Amino acid sequence: MVSQYWTWVIWSTGISCGILLLTLFILWLILRENDAIFYAIVDQLLNIKRCYIDAHHNIIEKDNHLNLRSMMENMIGEGISLAATHGIIPDAIVKTEQPSKDDKNKQHTVEKPASNSEYQREVLNVYGKYISVRKRGTLFFVMTLTTIIIAGALIAAFNALFLATITVYDSGPCPVIGPMECFCGPNATFFACDTGKTNACPFYAHASSCFRWIARDLTTSDITTQLGVTTGLLLAFGNITQAVIRIYLLAFNKRLSIATGIHRIAAKTIGINRFTANTRCCCCNLPWHCSPCNLGVYKHPSAMIIITIIYIAIPALMFPAVALLYYYELSVTSLTFIVLIVIAIICIVSIVWIMVQESEASSNIPGGWSDVKMLIQTIKDNGKASGGFNKN
Repeated sequence: MVSQYWTWVIWSTGISCGILLLTLFILWLILRENDAIFYAIVDQLLNIKRCYIDAHHNIIEKDNHLNLRSMMENMIGEGISLAATHGIIPDAIVKTEQPSKDDKNKQHTVEKPASNSEYQREVLNVYGKYISVRKRGTLFFVMTLTTIIIAGALIAAFNALFLATITVYDSGPCPVIGPMECFCGPNATFFACDTGKTNACPFYAHASSCFRWIARDLTTSDITTQLGVTTGLLLAFGNITQAVIRIYLLAFNKRLSIATGIHRIAAKTIGINRFTANTRCCCCNLPWHCSPCNLGVYKHPSAMIIITIIYIAIPALMFPAVALLYYYELSVTSLTFIVLIVIAIICIVSIVWIMVQESEASSNIPGGWSDVKMLIQTIKDNGKASGGFNKN
């Protein structure tokens, strides 16, 4: 019965991989055809918003959405005007309730600083840190996190609605979802396990794996319940990802000093940034830039080291966690492995993303020269003021 056991395993893993690839393909297609929908999904799951910034890293508001309030005001105004035309209400009321167009324009006009459209950049607002959207690495990490979250919830829903996988322990009760095909021992010995019976493995085995197609036994209540569970998983995975990224960004908080400001001005003007600057590690310079290696630029370097170690250790702790579940004979289903795998991938992808992605504050753009000109002009003005004061 070894072949029959591996048939179940191939069905389970194959369908899970198929759901993952299908989710990736659909998200890639959405990103290619209508990126607004894709970034709306990212916003709902991860609370990471797409915005535009200028050369001075100011957020440029772009009204791409329908202004429902103004639409309703226009509809009400047109209705009142039509009623006055037919004599339903007097003209005096219309004149008092309808403000002039000039007043509306003055009321809704907001002065914004001028910005050259040539230097406007599309970025992701990752909880206060701006990361360029046009970098391939950014799309890769965002697509990976979104795919893992959505695919994890869909795989859990499939296993709960179609293919059930449950672990049964020695002398323990059989699952309550009906007759199942179970396998135990190193040779995957087959035995049947039905509701109300105990584990009937012909020899001692601490745990047995049971499989069953359950779609034909589902009711409307089961389907609606699973829809709620799937929605809860999406929210849970999204919140876990947000917490992981926010904690790591807090640990990566850099010091604010004069040297930091000079480095940012130099990065924006002469291009000394992550693509050209080497990182010093121990007694030598690395051939690439790696900001986590320079612990002196962070406010809390010890916290960064501790959190990094924890995030790296979480995936490795998944194996002892599964072993403890089996040791204490706790219920282990496909959902258990899905949750553990998703959390492990989220930790690894998040830590790599934050390490390799630099903020747009260090981008080399022509608009950065204005900062240098303003600094030089300020020094000149201060020098003239101090010189005139000394003469007097």
